[in-house]
Amino acid sequence: MRVTLFAIGMILSSFHASFAFEVEDHRIYMAPMPTQTIRVISTADIAAFDPLIRTFQSINQGITVDYTVASSTEDDARKRIVASDYSGIEKVLLAYGGMGSFNDVYLTTITKYNCEFSSLQSRAWELGTAIKHEYESAT
Repeated sequence: MRVTLFAIGMILSSFHASFAFEVEDHRIYMAPMPTQTIRVISTADIAAFDPLIRTFQSINQGITVDYTVASSTEDDARKRIVASDYSGIEKVLLAYGGMGSFNDVYLTTITKYNCEFSSLQSRAWELGTAIKHEYESAT
């Protein structure tokens, strides 16, 4: 279970949107032959998504990713998950509900990549709910 927690922790973090934020970190992952740019504002540390972004770019070599880390008063779900703290899973699953949630995210300008994004989004939900069911059956 610890490996699964670590895997989901690397993929997920706090998806809670914030209207006011302060930039903590910023990195541009420049594509070799850029044709499009994805701009991401997240509360997740760059290190959390670096492997995912690099994998995405190895498949989609024309896309530059402009990644900004915004400060947040929310606890970092990824850190909780990596520490095997179940509250991180609860936080991730909560990000899928309500208006402006992770379910509402859709890549409108890069339509051919929507399937890949949607697949990752679904996989995160599946991992989170599987861990939740395992946790609840053990308690």
